[in-house]
Amino acid sequence: MLKKIGLIIIGTTYALAVNSGSININNEDLELGFKIEINDKTSYTTTNRYYMDTGYIHINNDDKSAENTDIINIGAMVENNLKGARSLFLALGIKAVLIDSVNNDFAAPLSLGITYFLPLQREVPIKLNIYLAYAPGSLSFSDLDRYLEKRIELNVELFDHVFIYGGYKEIDLTYNDQATLNLSNSAYAGIKFDF
Repeated sequence: MLKKIGLIIIGTTYALAVNSGSININNEDLELGFKIEINDKTSYTTTNRYYMDTGYIHINNDDKSAENTDIINIGAMVENNLKGARSLFLALGIKAVLIDSVNNDFAAPLSLGITYFLPLQREVPIKLNIYLAYAPGSLSFSDLDRYLEKRIELNVELFDHVFIYGGYKEIDLTYNDQATLNLSNSAYAGIKFDF
């Protein structure tokens, strides 16, 4: 009971601090994401933006012999635009990933994000996001030898602080016996709200 109360308090505190929330779906996956900008919550002022983000992915396996997979992650990133390129942003970070499937694997991948605001002469901002998270054997635990996540996404601000997006993601796990499991390999669409 005490554990549940503690989780409710932590969850409520986190929910009140969230700067953005997103949901994306396709035929097999449901993904929820939440992000807190640390600079907004502290008096820390810099041109770098520091984020804490969490996410949940439920992968519904079509193969009835395979179990459904849940992925929970929490991470931290720092983002800034590249010098001399106002429309190009780079983000670096690390996250903890718990894969709840047959093996209950854990990885701590390093992550790289690139955001490019397309130079279109329109009032509707459009940006391209590329994301890569990689954990070699030294950052992968249990029987996991490698974690690799790749994404590419096109993001359009439909209204103030409301975005729609579509993209493609791929999540691969490689085990110590060199077997590779492709958890997700699909296109998706979603909506994001900034607060």
